[in-house]
Amino acid sequence: FGLKDPSLIKFQGFIDGKWLDARNGETISVTNPATNEELGTVPDMGLLETKEAIDAASRAFPAWSRTTAKHRHDVLMKFYALMKEHHDDLGRLIVSPMSHPPDIISGSICHFDSTDP
Repeated sequence: FGLKDPSLIKFQGFIDGKWLDARNGETISVTNPATNEELGTVPDMGLLETKEAIDAASRAFPAWSRTTAKHRHDVLMKFYALMKEHHDDLGRLIVSPMSHPPDIISGSICHFDSTDP
């Protein structure tokens, strides 16, 4: 991918605060459709993992809903700052599996920055 920060690439699903493989160990290959080059694999998660993710979100929601608007704002602003910091890498991750040319990378994610606070 040619990322500045290779730690941004994850080959697992994030459920209940943990990076996990599919329970059955199965994966799906992610390829560049123009070259058929395998870019990586992701877990082939199904109904069980979906239910686990929904249950985790349901457990987390009451605590999250009790946080202040200021706290939620701060969390979202931190996320926004991280997106800005990793702008080029995120663009590359978005367009690489779609075989878009590199000059599209910047435009693929910069629209989020149009309302810079």
